[in-house]
Amino acid sequence: MKNTITLSELANKREIFIDYSAVFNTHFVNMMIEQARPLHDAQKQITVHRSVLNELTKLAENGSIGDSTIAKERIAQLNALNSAGVVNYIGNSLEPRSSNQQYIELMVTYRNKKDLAFISDNDAFIADIELQNKISSFPGNQITVFKYDENGNLLEDACETLDINESDDKIKSPESGDKVDRLMSMFGLN
Repeated sequence: MKNTITLSELANKREIFIDYSAVFNTHFVNMMIEQARPLHDAQKQITVHRSVLNELTKLAENGSIGDSTIAKERIAQLNALNSAGVVNYIGNSLEPRSSNQQYIELMVTYRNKKDLAFISDNDAFIADIELQNKISSFPGNQITVFKYDENGNLLEDACETLDINESDDKIKSPESGDKVDRLMSMFGLN
């Protein structure tokens, strides 16, 4: 069984990013009720891409009554946390790409400069983030991904994390392997 970690403990170790699915989850509010003060006192922040706000706004305007209400509450909560210095907004709110696309781009950019933690409740997106740890064409730090457990605690994701330097399953750069054979196969010529 994996250990849980509080948001403030995690913030002392890594820069934290959180996606739309984790913000929309009811556990987000409970986590912030418990952890906003310790984060504020330690002058630590959670990073939220502005595209998350865009997605919440779309849901507030076009979602079911229940989802619309939750989205409006999350927008107000995020803005209050941002005003208090607990949430840091990044990115361009006019960018039309999804928050998932923009977060992947950020992970690729920042993983060689910072120790990153990502909180998500979307299994497919978690797998995409963890793929960044397998890139072997340039160095980078391990991105650690967390999910809420059934009690709302942060739990390192159940997907096995791999040591960046020791994995045999890394995504290879085009220079690795027999390039000619791969190209011939790609074009259906072998």
